[in-house]
Amino acid sequence: MSVWRELRRLRNQELADKVSPVFGELHRAAHAGDWQGYITLQGGPFVSRAKLALRTWYQYKNEPTSYGQYRKAIKGLVMPVSSIPRVETRLHSYRIVKIKPKSSDRVDSGFDLQGASVPSWTRVNNYTEYEKCTNLRFSSPHEDEAEQYEIVQITRYQRKRLHQHLINYNLKRKMSPADKYELLANAITASECNESEKASAHSYMKLAFTLRQNENMKSKEKLK
Repeated sequence: MSVWRELRRLRNQELADKVSPVFGELHRAAHAGDWQGYITLQGGPFVSRAKLALRTWYQYKNEPTSYGQYRKAIKGLVMPVSSIPRVETRLHSYRIVKIKPKSSDRVDSGFDLQGASVPSWTRVNNYTEYEKCTNLRFSSPHEDEAEQYEIVQITRYQRKRLHQHLINYNLKRKMSPADKYELLANAITASECNESEKASAHSYMKLAFTLRQNENMKSKEKLK
């Protein structure tokens, strides 16, 4: 589909015919909306992407993203099985910049008008700004100190760590049936769960409580 769109970006049929006869026919089919003819020229409906007659040409962008990564962008079209030079379809590059207020729109320094000379909202600047968290430092607890969490503010990753800690702790000692049901309930509530899963966890906890009471009664009878 990307090749189809890039072909339709080219408006000059005469120039497309000069590239190669196959390229010209593909360009003609794309602009005529002849999808069947386009697929046939590309090699048929069952051809693999690696064997397409015409493919998209990607190039890395010059500037990195806000995360420091260089992303690929479509630059044009290329015919892999031919020695024909690549056809560039993206001739313009765009950047998002802040609109500077015109000198005639500036308010005199003697006045303080909030929101003056503000550019109109567009799909670019009409969004909620995010705070970059690249320089945040998290202090780890001392080796002798226990890691404590507030259950309301616990993250998904912390839930997993807590759940794994509970599993490792319970495996070190002999588990009773009540322990197994408690572990199962904790495993359900360790991550996001729906109402039915919460109800199941509640049932497991009630069953564990009943089993625990029976275990305590049996242990008391043995002591007698």
